Amino acid sequence: AMSNVHHNFIIANYGASQAFDTDDGSAWFNIYNNFGWDAQGYKNDYGGYNVNFHNNLNVVWGNRAGNQACWNIEATLYEGPSNQVYDNKCVVYSSVGTLTTVRAPTSYKGSALVMQNNSYFSVF
Repeated sequence: AMSNVHHNFIIANYGASQAFDTDDGSAWFNIYNNFGWDAQGYKNDYGGYNVNFHNNLNVVWGNRAGNQACWNIEATLYEGPSNQVYDNKCVVYSSVGTLTTVRAPTSYKGSALVMQNNSYFSVF
């Protein structure tokens, strides 16, 4: 069964870098209807899989490391469904860095990442 994570207000200050970090084997999560402030909205690498990240609003304020993307996704290490990132909104208040970082959109077993219908906004 999927674990639901929803309706949270997350402030990632004091050196935090992600609102949600689902890696190291994290799996079977529905993450939706959350608000993230000052961080990557979603990060997944080192083996997280079958995470549905949708209907979230993330505001990336500043750029501590020059790479505060809306989401940062690498290949998953396990068999099973890959991640889905869809229907999210991201507001970026910085003129440096990237909006989205997707380094490896498939799992090592071949399951494809799904990214669709995400919106990006910037003041620059």
